[in-house]
This record gives sequence, structure tokens and C-alpha cells, in this order.
Amino acid sequence: MNMQACIFIAIAMAVGAYQWVKHKGTKKGWEKSSIIWLGGLLTLPVFFITLLATFGIWGQEGQAKEDAEIAARQAEEDKNPINYAQHHHNPVYECQKAIAGLAKYDFKWKDSMTNPAFVTYAWVSKDSKVIEMYGDQAQAQNGFGAYKNVQYSCKFDADTGEILAYNFD
Repeated sequence: MNMQACIFIAIAMAVGAYQWVKHKGTKKGWEKSSIIWLGGLLTLPVFFITLLATFGIWGQEGQAKEDAEIAARQAEEDKNPINYAQHHHNPVYECQKAIAGLAKYDFKWKDSMTNPAFVTYAWVSKDSKVIEMYGDQAQAQNGFGAYKNVQYSCKFDADTGEILAYNFD
């Protein structure tokens, strides 16, 4: 149960307590100021005690349920290599530096926010959490000065972020 529901229950209990004092006070002929004062005096502790009790009882249960849902969603996302890499170690920058270092001449990346450098992720070994990522958003300069589009890949350990292999064609 979330905090809003706990506050709603506490307000309902406090209003009920005030109505009870108002009913008893009118029956016994109390003055209106006495009813308001005594009703307010009873309403505050009823509100805070009810709030603490409802949040203490149902708030922790709701938090445990929410934590379990998050863990289940995380486990489901970790089955996909791109999600696993994003939640653990995803060395995109390090792979880009290593691949650019392989070029004999100049090397340009064409990646952007809408076209990431690595678009395909695949499990090499799901047990040891080794992932290989592929892309084609780069150009390498040949010996004549012309730029040629290249495809590249980078293999890494997603648990440690260690780059195992990289190349481009």
C-alpha cells in the first residue's frame, strides 16, 4: 500500500473520531466550542496513530512486493544481451577507441544519438557473460585518401567490462 492510501485511511479515521465526539457532545448538550476542542484533541492522535499503523503494516509489505517486481523485471531484462550490457559493464567508448586504433590511416565515427555505434548485441557465452557487439557507423581511410564504410565488432566480458577482442573489415 502506498503512502497516499495510508493518508486517506488516517484521514477517514480522524473524521470518524471527530464525528463520534460531535455526536456524543450534542447528545449531552455540550457547548459547540467544547465539541470542537475535544474533537480536535482526539482527531490528531487518531490521525497519526492510524497513519503509522497502516504504513507500518501495509507499507512494508508493499515495498517488499515492489522490490520483488523490480528483481523479476531485472532478471527478465538480463536475458537479452543488450539489456544485460546496459545494466552491467558496456564499454562502448573503450571499444570505439580500440577499433579506431586499428586503422592504418584516418578513422571517422558516424554515430549519433539516433544511430548508435553498436546496434547489434549477441551472446558469445551466456554462462560467462561474454557479449559481442557489432556496428557499421564508421569510415576508415584507405591509402589513396578515400573513406570506406566499415563494419566492426567488439567482444567483451559484461561482468567486468574487459575487452576481449575487436576488429573491423
